[in-house]
Amino acid sequence: MPFNEFDPSEDDFRKLRQHYYDLWQKPRQTWEVVQNYIEQTFAVWSDREKQASRTNYRSPRANNIINHAVNAQTAYAPRTHREPLGSGSNQRRDADELEKGVNEALIATGKKKPIISWKQLYRFLFSYDYGVARVGADLKDWDALEPKSDGFSDKSMFELRHRQWEREKLHYNPLTIDVPHPSRVLLDPNEKNPPLGIQTFQMEAWKVNELVITKKGQGKVTTDKLDAAGDPYRQVEIDDFWSREWHKVFHKGDLIYAEENTWGFVPFFHTFGGHGAEGSGVEGMRPEHFSRPILIPTIDILLLQTQQMNARHEVLMRAAYALLRSSQDGDQLAEAMRKGNIVEGTDSDDVGYIPFPQLPGWLFQEASEIERDIQEATYPSGVFGVKQPGVVTVGQEAILQERADNTFNDTRVQVEDIATHVAQSFLRLVDVLTFGGHISKEGIRFAKHRIKASQIAQDYNANVTFELVDPILLAQEKQLALAEVAQGLMSRRRYWLTSRVENVTEEEENLLEDEIDKNPRVHSFHVEKILRRKGLKELADEIKAKRDEGDNDVGGIGEPEDLMEGLADMGGGQEQATTPGGGAQAASQIANGVREPIGDVFGSAAKPPLMGR
Repeated sequence: MPFNEFDPSEDDFRKLRQHYYDLWQKPRQTWEVVQNYIEQTFAVWSDREKQASRTNYRSPRANNIINHAVNAQTAYAPRTHREPLGSGSNQRRDADELEKGVNEALIATGKKKPIISWKQLYRFLFSYDYGVARVGADLKDWDALEPKSDGFSDKSMFELRHRQWEREKLHYNPLTIDVPHPSRVLLDPNEKNPPLGIQTFQMEAWKVNELVITKKGQGKVTTDKLDAAGDPYRQVEIDDFWSREWHKVFHKGDLIYAEENTWGFVPFFHTFGGHGAEGSGVEGMRPEHFSRPILIPTIDILLLQTQQMNARHEVLMRAAYALLRSSQDGDQLAEAMRKGNIVEGTDSDDVGYIPFPQLPGWLFQEASEIERDIQEATYPSGVFGVKQPGVVTVGQEAILQERADNTFNDTRVQVEDIATHVAQSFLRLVDVLTFGGHISKEGIRFAKHRIKASQIAQDYNANVTFELVDPILLAQEKQLALAEVAQGLMSRRRYWLTSRVENVTEEEENLLEDEIDKNPRVHSFHVEKILRRKGLKELADEIKAKRDEGDNDVGGIGEPEDLMEGLADMGGGQEQATTPGGGAQAASQIANGVREPIGDVFGSAAKPPLMGR
């Protein structure tokens, strides 16, 4: 039997789970160390006596490193590209519509969880250098949920509930995406889309029992080994097994139910962040070599920095609250100080603070060297907006930012690849669920667009990217592209892609509509229609009569040419942007723009935030 059709018995499953558990043992131990530093639960001092007698402040630096990386790189606006299935306009339109539908699906499903899925994936990749995504479909039995009239004494209330049911069914999105903690998923580390997958999670006992009842009604339960007695809210550990042909659920190695995997694929996708590499020998293919968290090289330095901070703090406290020395009775002096009284007969040398040694300057210099080592091992502070010394121009800032961002290139590419697999799986699921009658032929409706099986046509090609677009650079790219269009070096369609226009076919149709609206006869029809809507029948009849005689004059009401001229005046005219001379000037501005302060490019406004978040 092919491996991807593996149908494990209970004994086979126990062996498989143990094999994967042992395989991922070392990475889990590394992740636990990293998590202790992120959550600030690590031991500052190894000796218990020292822990009791010394300060135990734990620096949040590890958590800050991860947070800054996640916040700097996470983008929430996906851009999907799908190749049309033909050269005709209908095929291009279907591809453009699916691109928007998939974009909305990725955004909508990513927000279903309490934590945004895409940000969670970035966090795991930066924290552990490993992340997992799982797709699925949360199907509802809409026929069973449909309100019945005999259940309502008030007819109007029944009609209200039924309309609500219809609208919920119309807008329901069954697609899901989950980003579980890597320690709860067991996959083959050498396969991007593994042929087998196991996810461990916990469910309340009553939910498991309800699941057993449901599957038993479908004839899929083969054993009743789950103990339903006791607290119905106790957490029950469940193992969810998937292969290309089978989906099985186990509890402590015992099968709860089994069913065919009608989706035709394993719903897990995983990736490493790119900071690891294969080791030497056969053992080098193990996952601990691939998963190399960004914090691991800095663990000793972070501990050293925390210990120094505690030491400096303790020195400060001893200096600020130094002990008093006195040749007189100490209790009498303490009582006098407590009451604010004056102690008689004491010389200035009789009372004073115990002298504290002055700390050498090199001690604080070492702290700056530790900070430099941490940044060299992770990334410079410019990544999260800290201005670097000596940087005064936009060009210098852009160069440094680009080089710093190179640290995250691999991680960003891996996230986009996972998103691409998720998007392709969504298309597969819509196809399968439509075929199985779980969703209508109208597909799934999102914010403004749908994903329909008729548009997919059993072709699941899609490519997803997450862009963090700098508005300054985007404006410069558009200027240069506009100049190349004017000189015949770039097509208008390519210009729209450069401008990040999502639906190019729709844009073409909109431009065609603009040209049609410029026709005086068409404009006359529009004016007549609006006048009738406003109740100005006589004026509308007059315009219609003139048009029937071949006169399309509407008396200067909203002439399209006037409107277009007004828009051109508002934008500073079009000649400079559309003539070869204007294109050359735009190219010159682009060449010089990166050397100008940000305010010179965008007026007096501050630099706008990155787009795509």
